[in-house]
This record gives sequence, structure tokens and C-alpha cells, in this order.
Amino acid sequence: MWHVQYWRNKLLGCFGVTLVIFALPYLMKAGPLELYGGWDEDGQRQRRLIAFYGLDRSLPEQYGTWLYRMISGQWGDSRFYNRSVWRDAQRAMGQTTVLIGWTLLVIACWIWLWTLLSRFLPATPQARRYPAGLLWILVVPYFVVVILIRDLLLWRFGLLSMAHMPAFVPWYLFNPVYMAVPALLLALVPCAVWTIGSRQPGSGKPVEIGKSMVHFCRRFRPLLAGMLFELFLLEQILSMPGLGRMGIAALKRRDIPMLQGFILCTIILYLILGLLLDWGAKRRRGPHATRATAGPAVTPSTIPHWPMFHKRRYQGILGLLLLLAIAIWTPQLSPYDPSEIHSDDQLLRIGYRYFLGTDFLGRDVLSRTLGGCRAEIPRSWLIMILAGSIGGVIVYLGRYLPRWLWPMIRACATVYHTLPSFLVVFFIFLIVDPLPWSLEISLLLGLLPSTVYLLSRRRPLVERLLSLARIGGEALLLLVIFHFLNFVPDVANPTWGSELRMGMTYSQNNAWLLVGPALALLWAHYSFYMTGLARMVPTMHRSDPSGHATLKGHGGGARPTIAQSGPSPR
Repeated sequence: MWHVQYWRNKLLGCFGVTLVIFALPYLMKAGPLELYGGWDEDGQRQRRLIAFYGLDRSLPEQYGTWLYRMISGQWGDSRFYNRSVWRDAQRAMGQTTVLIGWTLLVIACWIWLWTLLSRFLPATPQARRYPAGLLWILVVPYFVVVILIRDLLLWRFGLLSMAHMPAFVPWYLFNPVYMAVPALLLALVPCAVWTIGSRQPGSGKPVEIGKSMVHFCRRFRPLLAGMLFELFLLEQILSMPGLGRMGIAALKRRDIPMLQGFILCTIILYLILGLLLDWGAKRRRGPHATRATAGPAVTPSTIPHWPMFHKRRYQGILGLLLLLAIAIWTPQLSPYDPSEIHSDDQLLRIGYRYFLGTDFLGRDVLSRTLGGCRAEIPRSWLIMILAGSIGGVIVYLGRYLPRWLWPMIRACATVYHTLPSFLVVFFIFLIVDPLPWSLEISLLLGLLPSTVYLLSRRRPLVERLLSLARIGGEALLLLVIFHFLNFVPDVANPTWGSELRMGMTYSQNNAWLLVGPALALLWAHYSFYMTGLARMVPTMHRSDPSGHATLKGHGGGARPTIAQSGPSPR
């Protein structure tokens, strides 16, 4: 019965997603004809688009025409370039698939190496140290690591970067010299999840590939949407052709035909990878397996049994309070005005006058980093508090909803689970973009389902409230990413995202242009993550027929990102 309900939900979700993509240009401020690019002097292009999309018909007929053209591959032309969206999307999808293939190859090599280590290393009682050691890999914002690696390869080591190739040739995608660094960066988190979920080297027992793979699929499934987002950011930062560059460019230009093609390709990729992970997570052991011979998916020695209030949570709370104090007293702590220009002191390194040097306009880097704290931290706190308040009201009123309303709520939840969650934030941002505080509104509405999920869990009230810090961490990362990609230009106030974008260009003159905001973001993200970290206590999993204790729910084995049914353990 599971497979019938599973495929029914998938089909319902796909139908709802097509409705959302079709309705997007109708919900935006400009009309669908203008967003499809139908304005010219003689009106010929306008008449052609009206006939192509059937804009002179009723909405059901328009939806049927649009759906037929999407299925048949007639995706129209770009709004700004006279190019077929279908061909561009096909090329970008193939290049992104090649990068995913290289990443899977790196993951397979790591699994093979981990299996060899578990067989040949002697037994040691200190195997539980690995999850704490991998915590930093899971907590560091991924795109910041990509920016720093790009800076090291390009400016510090002088190696050729894909971001500055004079002419990119598609055959470079099959060259391990160019693909090793992107594939290794993408494989960091999956390899860390595998490492935490399998037996540690030195445990005296070999790694059981089947059980470890089931546990890996269960833990990595909520991280899939975030990994796709990180893949697209990597393509944008390293200037690699693929879906990421195509979608981000379309989102900046509001190129609706290209954006619809990007969304459809992303959903196809997300569904295929999700199906593979779901199949791996639902695998059952053979009929010859017994309870006596079956071992736990994760040995208790590999799980740190943290109480509700542990030292890392205290570190997170103290870090958040310090960041809030810095945001309040930024004018007193800053040696200069963040916008003050010193034309004679451009791109200076660390000195007695400027502790972190200056940027290309002679502005003090330390003052701008503190100003970024004043711009980002209060917004993250505001989104976290508002989302928690609205989510608490929704959870309380959910007890009194009539029964006839629950099928509609489940249908909306099915559509939400079908979409990668960062696309939900993008959808809301495109709809509310002309309004003031559009970014904050879109983040609040996009993170609200995750907030409701956190508050509805059967945990102590204090722990549920503290777990809302994960929502604050999500909001902070998305704020920085939106400013980094220049979706919301904020000229008046310095932000960490804009400073990171500027540091990518001028870091060869002053490395602290990049390192300063990167360290500040790492500190803030670590504080949010540790404050909202759930207890890592093994509990009985419903689907484990062996009766052994396996890790259930969210525990510190992954990084925080936007999740499908709540903030993922990442």
C-alpha cells in the first residue's frame, strides 16, 4: 500500500507544481504578456506570443495550452535573447548532470576507502570522536567555503580557475583536472553523513554497506533540496555552465520563459534523486535476516548523548547574545563610518589605522563588517520571532480545524514537498518583490512551514522554543545569499553578502575583504545552529524490525538548510 500512496502523492504534487509554475506570471506585478516579452514597436511579437500561449482564451484553456507545450518541448524563446529555452535548458541540464556524476564518483571512492579503513585498522574505544570532529564540516556555510577555495586557487596559488577561462569548452566537464575541486566540494556533506551513519574505523567490525546505505538515504533525504541549492551556488561562483547560472540569471532579469524552464528542470532532477533516496531508505532486509544477527544502523558509541542543555548549546546562546549586543552598539564599536570614503587609502592591508584594511573606495573593512552585523542579525531575529509567533498560533488553532479542511491542507503540503524549498522562497519573492520589505516577507512565509513543523513536535516546550534558532540560521543564510547574488541591492547599508561579492574581486589586494565577513557569518551561523541543535539520543525507529536503537528524527548529523517537512538537520 505504501507504493500506491507514494506515487499518488507524487502525481498530485507534480500536478500542483505545474499549476504554480503556470500561475507565476499572473501573480507578479507585470502582466503575463509583458513578462513573456511581448512589447515591440509594431506589435508583431505581441501577437505571436498571444497566439503561442493562448492569452486571448480563458484560464483553463491557457493552462491546457501551456501544459501541452511544456510536455512537447515547446518552451518558447528567452525574453531578452532570441534563443530557444528548450535548447538552453537541455544543455544546462546535461552539464549539471555531469557534475553530479563526478560528485557520485567521489562519494563512491570515499565509501570504498571507509570500508577499507574499517577492516584493517585495529579496534579502539575512541570511535565516538568522529561525529564531533565532522561537526565543523556540517556547520560551515557551504557557499562561503566555495568562495574561499576559489580565492585560494585563483589568487593565492595561481592555478587556472574555471571562473576565468577565456572560452569554456564543454569537454572540460570530462577533465578531472577541472572537475576535481567542484566534485570534492559537493561531496563534503554526503561523505560526512555517510561517515556519521556507518561504523567508525577502529570499531573492530567491518562496515555493512547495505545497512549503512539505508541509514544514509534516510538521513540525507531531507538535505537534498539544500544540496541542489548549494550545487547551483557553486556553478554561479565558479562560473560553471549549468542550471545554476541559467536560473540565477533568469531570476535577476525576470526572464519568465527561461525561469520556467529552469524550474521544470530543477523539479525533474529533484524528483529523480528523491526517488533514488526514497527507494534506498525503504529497503527491507532479506527473509533470512534475524533479530539475533542484525546489528543497529548506528552503533551507540558513535552517537554523542547530549542533554537538552549541553556546552555547545551554551556556546550558541552566548554567541547570539554577543552578536545582538554588537548589532546594538555598532556605531560605538566602529572606528569609522561604514560609508566614509578615504580616497587616498584604497585597498590597504592590515595596519594601525585600519585594523582589517580598506576596500577599493578606501572604506574601513572592520566598520563595514560590523555594519553588516547590524544589517543582518536584527532581521534574522525578527524573522525568527515572527515565524515562531505565527507558527505557534497555527499549531494551537490546528486542533480546532474542521475535518473537511484537512484534505485541502494535506494536498497543499504534498505540493510543498514536491517543490525544493528554496524555489518556494523564490516564488514568494517574485510575487511580493515590488513591496517594501519584500525579502523579509518572502523569507517569513517560506520558512513558516518549517516553523510549524518544529513547534508541533512532541518535545519539551523549552527545547521547541530553542529549536527556533534553526529558523533564524536559515533566515540569516538566505539574507546573505540574496545580497551576495545581488537580488536585493542594498546601497545604503553594508551587508555581509555584498562584502563577500566585493571580496571575490579585490581579495588579491586585501584578503580581509573576504575573510572578515566570512568569519563573521561563520560565527553567527554556528551560534544559531548550536542553539537550535536537537538532542542526539538514539530512539526506536518504527521501520526497524530488528528492535535495535537507531537514530530517529533530527540530530546533529547535518547542516541547517531549508527542508521539506521542517528545517533539515543540516
